[in-house]
Amino acid sequence: MKIIKNKREKVVFILALFVIALAFEVSTGAIDMPASSLKISMDESIESALGSMEDIKAREVQAEKTYHKYRETQALRYPDLVGHGEWTNNARYPVNQRYPAGGISDYELGIGAVLRQVVWSFGRISSAVEAAEKSLEISKLDVQVKKADVIYRAKVSYFTLIFAQRGLDIVLESYQNSLDNKKILQDRSVMGRVSRKDNIKIEADIAARVPLVTNVKADIISAENTLKRIMGLDFDTEIEITDTFEENYSEKEYDELVRYLWEKEPTLKMLEENISLQNTLIKGEMSEYLPNISAFATWDYMGRSDQAKDWYVGKERLMDHFGTIGLQLEIPIFDCGRVSEKIKQAQKEKEKAVLEFEKVSRDLALELKNAVSDYNEYVKTLQANIKSVNLSEKSFKLFQDFFRTGQVTLLELNDAELSLANQKLARDTTLFNLNVTLARIERLIAEGVDT
Repeated sequence: MKIIKNKREKVVFILALFVIALAFEVSTGAIDMPASSLKISMDESIESALGSMEDIKAREVQAEKTYHKYRETQALRYPDLVGHGEWTNNARYPVNQRYPAGGISDYELGIGAVLRQVVWSFGRISSAVEAAEKSLEISKLDVQVKKADVIYRAKVSYFTLIFAQRGLDIVLESYQNSLDNKKILQDRSVMGRVSRKDNIKIEADIAARVPLVTNVKADIISAENTLKRIMGLDFDTEIEITDTFEENYSEKEYDELVRYLWEKEPTLKMLEENISLQNTLIKGEMSEYLPNISAFATWDYMGRSDQAKDWYVGKERLMDHFGTIGLQLEIPIFDCGRVSEKIKQAQKEKEKAVLEFEKVSRDLALELKNAVSDYNEYVKTLQANIKSVNLSEKSFKLFQDFFRTGQVTLLELNDAELSLANQKLARDTTLFNLNVTLARIERLIAEGVDT
């Protein structure tokens, strides 16, 4: 809806009001909500949206995946036990002075196990675990970001439906005013003081804009369907909203709210955590230059034979036990610059993360500044709107009294009615904008989101 300013638009709008009113008089005379309709408050719509939106569920699944990745990385700290087995048929091999008969057998078999435990990795594992932990925290913050977005969308959808239905209330009230005007015209006709032109005009005004009724209904249906989609309801479900716009609002201070932006806004917290993650990844890449120390223990049960039919595990004359324990030291010497290039890539990722944080923080601070400024202006405008509605109501009633005595024309009375409808529409438009702006402020300071 928009506020109508020029005279031509005013005439069209008042005609539309009469047509819509006539249509409701012919059909039902009023809007009756089905008895089985679902009553929904603002808080209930938000709660339902948080439990049904696929975006949140997808982020939660991703967070669970990241958690298991974190657990996988933690397992690097603990020992590995690997079993193995091997059977070999030496189909052809030399027999000479260097390889006398019996030095190599036709068949070999071995089974065993290897136990490995990292003793000291000089930051490889600790950096990997820390990076996985930060990634998990980022995933949780991403869920909070999406929840904040869904709460904002639910509020805006709810406010849109309130706005549409209040607009319809204005139409119905205008319709009642038109009936009063028509009755006054009929009373004047009995006294012989009304022109035939006015009589035809008021009927024409009512009947001329029937097609606009469908558009008004479509606006309400569209708002309802949007809210149903966000709440996860079936489109055939009948709903009835129980909340409406409040009438009293107080101005807000940017300096007070921006503190909550820095402390609570999940997008900024996620970007901050990403910078920390990049630092950890750089540290992990640099640890590749350092040694790696691990302990190991092996056990093997091995043997060999020239007779395939004699071969089986457990034949003591063929099988022997072998066991070893020790430490292994790995020292990187030369890698053709592979580690160096990985470090540079990680450093560039950190630079990008810092720039992204700076950009988003400035953008959000600007958005909050503008939202607070707009909100405070809407608060002032609302007071003026309420006063204008009161004066327009008095003016319309006065013009009705003048019209009864023939002191004003029908066109002047229609202008008074149009002014009243426009002022009410302007008031509700301000209320809608004010509440949407307030919802945006609450989104920026993460109001209602557990962070």
